[in-house]
Amino acid sequence: SSTVSGQCYKCRGLLCDRFPYVSCPVNSLHVFCVLCTAQTIYATVDARRSVTACPSGNRCAPDGLTPWVMQDEERKLVLKVYMILHKLTATEGDGGSRRET
Repeated sequence: SSTVSGQCYKCRGLLCDRFPYVSCPVNSLHVFCVLCTAQTIYATVDARRSVTACPSGNRCAPDGLTPWVMQDEERKLVLKVYMILHKLTATEGDGGSRRET
């Protein structure tokens, strides 16, 4: 059984310690699930920006000036977990088996 760690700031879904989630280092209320974080990363890529900031959309700046951005390794981990969860969900949706029609 996994421990509930709180709610995602964007979708209000429950977070648990079994899956990674992203926490903003500036605002302790800014905690995000894999899905919402992945959507933010994909939106960053679609907008052709090279960095992903806080998924809240706020300019959270630890020093008051420069907004916090996700490190490349964080982004890669979130997208990897998102893809794994997406594949598991797709497999479970058909009863766990793939059938030829």
